Amino acid sequence: MLPFMLFIFLGFLCVVAVLLYLLYAQEKIAHTLRDEHAEMRLLLRALDSRLKLFQPEPCGSPAKEADPIAQQADALLKLDFAETPAPLADDGLKLDLDIDPQKDKKN
Repeated sequence: MLPFMLFIFLGFLCVVAVLLYLLYAQEKIAHTLRDEHAEMRLLLRALDSRLKLFQPEPCGSPAKEADPIAQQADALLKLDFAETPAPLADDGLKLDLDIDPQKDKKN
């Protein structure tokens, strides 16, 4: 009788151990999802603020004429290749790549 009771007790302890492991895994997944959700909200806010630059406004809007960032965004969206695009303001944050095939052939 004692070995049978010991077997039942050890089986019960194994079931409790498995349930505690599942609880720990669920808490870990919930924490990971909470962190990913916070990161996604941050990225969506950044994307939303960038997309607000490219929203069209009514013609003749005084706010758009006074906003240099909106003017730069318009210059970036301009797809007319017949004209040269307006130069963007130099804020010191550009990447200067000198790619000239003629220059490479001369060297």
